[in-house]
Amino acid sequence: MQHEFAFFVQTLSSLIAELSIGDTITITDQDLIHRIVHVIRLEPGQQCILFDHDIYVQVSLEAIQGKKTGRFIILTRENTLQLAPTITALIPILKREAFELVCYNLTELGITTIQPLITQKIQRSWGGTKEAERIKKIIIAAAEQSKHFKVPMVHNPIALEAVSTTNFDTLLYADPQGEPLWQTMQTLRTRRPDHLAFMIGPEGDLTQEEKNYITQQGFTFCALTQTVLRSYQAATLLAGCIRSLL
Repeated sequence: MQHEFAFFVQTLSSLIAELSIGDTITITDQDLIHRIVHVIRLEPGQQCILFDHDIYVQVSLEAIQGKKTGRFIILTRENTLQLAPTITALIPILKREAFELVCYNLTELGITTIQPLITQKIQRSWGGTKEAERIKKIIIAAAEQSKHFKVPMVHNPIALEAVSTTNFDTLLYADPQGEPLWQTMQTLRTRRPDHLAFMIGPEGDLTQEEKNYITQQGFTFCALTQTVLRSYQAATLLAGCIRSLL
């Protein structure tokens, strides 16, 4: 079976608003056309998927015109659905490589929202607009790879104390001293939450003061393994368990 590539098109919904199956859509994104022609080497007649935040379409490449125009025939179109339950990942600002990796992994696993956090032991500052733009490119690449077309929203960093927990019916924190993961998963299976949030600590962990604070906010502490994991590993493992179970 041939792999079917997927490509993010920021303006896809507006481009096909008046189109139907069998119509032709014209894409004039030079970078995208370069990828299709010179990296993926898609040929006329071959199929791929185009998507944005709201819709995805299966298309057949009709022709490439010049260096920045592609014509595609629409084969199918579907609205992009949000996976249930919604899951918000509260992730302290990790070292740059680890933070980028966790954003990629969480996108693959269908996380709804990624909220970077400023905690007492984080080891660097946020890179502002430049870092936000790079993270956006990383999660789009993850969405293209995983075929999870509902790209998560990534917010600007906020302080731990600024996190509002009122919109969540379940709050989890990954901690080696917490209850066994199987026990947490049993509770989730019974409770069937609609809006869940989980948090991990930074590379240096949360302070005891911060742990006391999130305990007061209603977080359940759960131990993922009997060992101490890297922060990005903990986030990936917990997200995968939650999404697989629910």
